[in-house]
Amino acid sequence: ADRTRLYVACGDDDVIDVIDVATLEVVDSIPTGPSPEIFVFSPDETQIFVSNEEDSTMEMIDVATKTVTDRVATGAEPEGVINSVDGKYIFVTSEVADMVHVVDRAKSAVIKNIIVGTRPRRFVVTPDGAELWVSDELSSEVHVIDLAAMEVKQVLTLVPPGFQPEDVTPVGMAITRDGSKVLITLGRANHLAIVDAKTFEV
Repeated sequence: ADRTRLYVACGDDDVIDVIDVATLEVVDSIPTGPSPEIFVFSPDETQIFVSNEEDSTMEMIDVATKTVTDRVATGAEPEGVINSVDGKYIFVTSEVADMVHVVDRAKSAVIKNIIVGTRPRRFVVTPDGAELWVSDELSSEVHVIDLAAMEVKQVLTLVPPGFQPEDVTPVGMAITRDGSKVLITLGRANHLAIVDAKTFEV
C-alpha cells in the first residue's frame, strides 16, 4: 500500500520477485509453485494468494517468512485470482475446467465451483462487493456472478458489429471507482468494450 515495492510473478523461475521502486533493483524473491500466473495480496498484505498454472493449485504464502502456509487444489491451468471485498473469499479461474473456484480463506478450501464460459481468465469485483465479473476468452462472453447467491446472474456476449464470435477474445477488465462502468479488452477484435454495470449494456 505504501508503493515502495513492486512484486512481479516470474513464471519460468517459479518466484515472485520484489523490486525496490526507488532503486529499481530486485531486493528479494519469494518462492512459489511451478509457473506462477496471477497473484493478489490479502487485504492486510500479510499473505499472497498465487495461482500456479503447472500444478493446478492456488498457494497461500506468508509474506514475512516467504513460506507456503497452504495449497488449494484447482482445475487445470488456474489463472485469475482476486479477493472478495470483505476478504473472506478468494476467487480463482480454471482455464481448462471453465470454472470459478470459490475458496474460503479461513478454511483454505474450495466451497463452491461455478461454471462459466470457455477459458475464463480475469476478474473484477464491483466496489460494493455484490458482483464478480469474469472474462471468458474463447466464448466471447463475460459472466456476472451474484456473490450473495454465489451463482451466475447475467451473461454478456461481446461481439462488435461486423465481427464473428471467434474474432472476440475478452481478457483484461477494469472497473471505474464508482462502479458505474466496466471496461473490457476484446483481444483479436481490436476493440475495448465499455459496459454500463447496472444495465449490462455496451
